[in-house]
Amino acid sequence: MLKLLTVAAFGLACASRAQAAGVCTGAAPEAGAVLHGPVLHVEEGGRLCVAKGFGRDQWVELQLADAPPELARGPLMSAAVAKDVDCKVRADGRAVCTVEGQSVSDLAQRPSVQKAGLSWR
Repeated sequence: MLKLLTVAAFGLACASRAQAAGVCTGAAPEAGAVLHGPVLHVEEGGRLCVAKGFGRDQWVELQLADAPPELARGPLMSAAVAKDVDCKVRADGRAVCTVEGQSVSDLAQRPSVQKAGLSWR
């Protein structure tokens, strides 16, 4: 029983450290860069984590240029998580990302996606 508690405590400590350090640890892309990959994580404020490879050091955080400040995390998750996106990084460091040619931000603002987003945590 003590071993099980120790393993559980270690797992919680690692998860807390990972969350505090951020999920996306890849280097920020340069202006003009084009990224393609699956969205693995979504943060508040219109931030996506796009995987360029398997390791977390290849997961890149992108701030959506066209996301309104009030866009909630749930609809953004519904619109983008586990979907392949194409993102172009603008000169200001923010990106415009699309799923099948449609803006992720626009998709997240559709009523059906807003409703589906209520079930995401």
